[in-house]
Amino acid sequence: MGFLIGFAFTPLIARVYQPEAYGLFALFNAFASNITIISTLNLTNAFILPKNNATFYALFKFTIFSVAITTIISFLAFLFLGQWILEAFNATELGAFALLIPVFVFLSAISQVLNAWNVRIKAFARSATSKAGSIAVAKSTTLGYGYMTDGFIGGLIIGEFINVLANSLILLSRRIRRKMILIFKQKSLPVAAAISEYREYPLYALPANWLYACADQVPIYGLTYYYGAESTGYFSFAYSLLNIPLLLIGQSTATVFLQKAAETDQAEPGKLQGITVQLFNRLIYFGLIPFAILGVFGDYIFSVFLGEEWTKAGVFASYLGPYFMFRLVVFPIMSIYRVKRKEKTFLRYAAASLMVLLLVLFLSVQIFSVDGFIVAFSTFAALNHIVLAILIFRMLNVTNIVTIMIKVVLIVLSTFALLFAFRFFILYLI
Repeated sequence: MGFLIGFAFTPLIARVYQPEAYGLFALFNAFASNITIISTLNLTNAFILPKNNATFYALFKFTIFSVAITTIISFLAFLFLGQWILEAFNATELGAFALLIPVFVFLSAISQVLNAWNVRIKAFARSATSKAGSIAVAKSTTLGYGYMTDGFIGGLIIGEFINVLANSLILLSRRIRRKMILIFKQKSLPVAAAISEYREYPLYALPANWLYACADQVPIYGLTYYYGAESTGYFSFAYSLLNIPLLLIGQSTATVFLQKAAETDQAEPGKLQGITVQLFNRLIYFGLIPFAILGVFGDYIFSVFLGEEWTKAGVFASYLGPYFMFRLVVFPIMSIYRVKRKEKTFLRYAAASLMVLLLVLFLSVQIFSVDGFIVAFSTFAALNHIVLAILIFRMLNVTNIVTIMIKVVLIVLSTFALLFAFRFFILYLI
C-alpha cells in the first residue's frame, strides 16, 4: 500500500521538482545509505536467527551502540570534510544539507533495527502499516514544500526525513518500547558471546552487502561526476519508479521467504531447494509484464503521465527494464546466503562483480554518451543477477539449473520482443 501511495504522488511531485534537484537528492541518499549499511554492522539481518531472547537482546544493544558511534563519526567527517566531498562530486548546491546526512543515517538505521525486530516477532502487519503511513505523510510534505519554494531541493530531503522518522515511530510498538527499557537496564546480557556467534555478519555479510549496494549506487556517483546532476536526476527518477514494483513484490516476498527458509532449513532442510525454485519461477510471471511494459514504452509513459520534461527519464527506464526484471526474480532468494551462513562466499562474489562493473563503466565513459553508460550498467547488472541465481541454485544442489535459466531467458526475451514488435506496429500505423 505504501508504495502505491508513493506512486500516486509521483506525477504531482515530478511537475514541481526539476531533474537537477532529483539528481542532488539521489547523491544525498547514496551517501546516507552507504553509511547506514555500515552503521548496523549488518547485525539486523541476524535478529531473526537467535533461538533465545537473551542473545537477540545482546545483538540489539550492540547494534544501537554501533549506530550511535557511526552517526557521531560521520557528522564529524561531513563537518570538516563536507565541502571537499561535495566539490569532488560537483554537488556544491547541497551546501549545508550535507550536515543532515548523519542525522538521516541515524534515523534510517533505527528504522531498519525496528523493522528487523518486527520481522522476528512476525509483526508483518505493523511493518506494512508503517510504510503506508510514513510514505503518505512524507510525500504530502514534499509536495507542499515544493509548491511553496518553487521546487527547492530541501523539500525532497525533508520529505524523506519525515518518511524514516514516521516509519520508526510506527514500528516502535508498546511491546518493543517496554522491552527496550529492560534491555538497556540489563548489564548481564551476553554481548561478547552473541557477537562472537554471529561474527560472520559484521566480518563477511556487512562488506558483502555494502559492496552489493555500492554496485547499485556507482551510476549515481559516475553520472554526477561525468555528466552532471541533471542526468543523475533522470536516472534516479527512472530508477525510483522501477524500484516500486521491486519493493512492492520483491522486498515483501523476501521478508516472508527469509523467515520460511530459516525455519525450513532447521526443520526440513531437504525441502529448501523446492521452495526456492518455486518462488523463483513464480516471481518471473509476477514481475515480467510491468517491467517489460516500462522497458518498451517507458518514454511514452513518462512523457504522458509526468510531462515532456521527463521523457529522457522514460528512455533511461527502458534501458533499465531488463535489469530490474532479473533483480526482482533473484533479490528474494539471495537470503539463502544468510540461511546457509555463506556470507563469506557472497562477499567474494560481490567484490569481484563490483570490480568488473567499475571497469565496464569506466570504459563506457571513455567510449559512449550518457545513454551508453546506462545501457552498459543495465546489461552488466542483468547478467550479474543471472549468474547470482545460478550460484544460489548450485549451493542448493538444484539439478536442472540450465533448463531453468534457459526457460527464464527465453520467456523474458520473447516478451520484450513481442512488445517491441507491438510498439513498432503502432508507430507504423501512426
